[in-house]
Amino acid sequence: MAKWPKNRIVDDPIAFSRAHHVSYVITTDVTQTSDGPKADTALYDSATGARIFMALAVLTGDANVFARNFYILFYSALLLSHAHQLSVRRGFLTA
Repeated sequence: MAKWPKNRIVDDPIAFSRAHHVSYVITTDVTQTSDGPKADTALYDSATGARIFMALAVLTGDANVFARNFYILFYSALLLSHAHQLSVRRGFLTA
């Protein structure tokens, strides 16, 4: 896994991931709304740049709840995407 540069903003996380041979990228944009802070998060395949999954989560202030929900959503999406890619490569499905 590539280490993110300290104190440096990466303008293109997908290009950064490709350069460091990372398969997937998760981007998050946190905004303050009248309902509270929300995290707009997306999972990308760094090889193609295709967005695999996107979710909007309300940040409740409970880090454990957020982490559990984040893990459930994105790990499932990652597994499904990987299974689909393997099925296409083996000829079980078409792209």
